[in-house]
Amino acid sequence: MDLCYSKNLTTTPDFSGIRNLEELDFGSCMNLVEIHLSIADLKCLKSLDLGFCSKLKKILEFSGQMKNLSTLDSQGTSIEKLPSSIGCLVGLTSLLLKDCKNLTGLPSEICNLKSLGALHVNGCSKIDKLPKNIGEMECLRTLLLNGIAIRQLPRSIFGLKKLKDLSLGGSSGSQPNNSRFLWDLPASMEERLLCWLRLMVYSL
Repeated sequence: MDLCYSKNLTTTPDFSGIRNLEELDFGSCMNLVEIHLSIADLKCLKSLDLGFCSKLKKILEFSGQMKNLSTLDSQGTSIEKLPSSIGCLVGLTSLLLKDCKNLTGLPSEICNLKSLGALHVNGCSKIDKLPKNIGEMECLRTLLLNGIAIRQLPRSIFGLKKLKDLSLGGSSGSQPNNSRFLWDLPASMEERLLCWLRLMVYSL
C-alpha cells in the first residue's frame, strides 16, 4: 500500500482488518507523527517505509509477529531512540537510519538481528558508540557510519566475517582517527575490505 507524500496524514490508519499487507510506504509524509499499533500485528509485512517523515519522533513497538519484515526504512525521521523490541525483527535484512539527527544510540538488542545485511546510520550525528556485541551480527555486509560521532570501534567488529562495505568519517565537531581504525584491523579483515573500505573524512 502506497501512501507516500500524503501531506495531510498525521497518523497511520488502523490496519486491523487488512492482515495480508506485504508493503507499507509512508515515505515523505511530512506531517506524520504517530504509528498505529495495528502495524505490529501484520504478520505478512515485508517492507515498512517511514523514510523522511521528518516530524516522526517515536517509532512503533515491534512484535514477534513481524518476523517476515525484511526492510525498515526510517531515514530522515526525528526518532530519538529505537525500542529494544527491534530485536524481535528476526527476518530483517536492511535497516536504514540515515540522517536521524536526534537518534542518540543503538540498543544492544539490535545485535539479535542475525539476518541483517545492511545497517545505515550515516548522518546520525548524536551516535557516539556502537553496541559492544555488534560482532554477533553474522550476516552484516554493509555498515555505514560516516557522519556520526564515533571515535572508537568495538573490538567485536572483527567478528563480522561477511563485512564488505565499511564507511567511516567524522561529523561536525568530531573527527575520529580513521587511520587508527584502519591499522587496527586484523590482516584477514583488511584483505576482505580492500575493495570496499571507504574512509570518509569530513572534518580536517
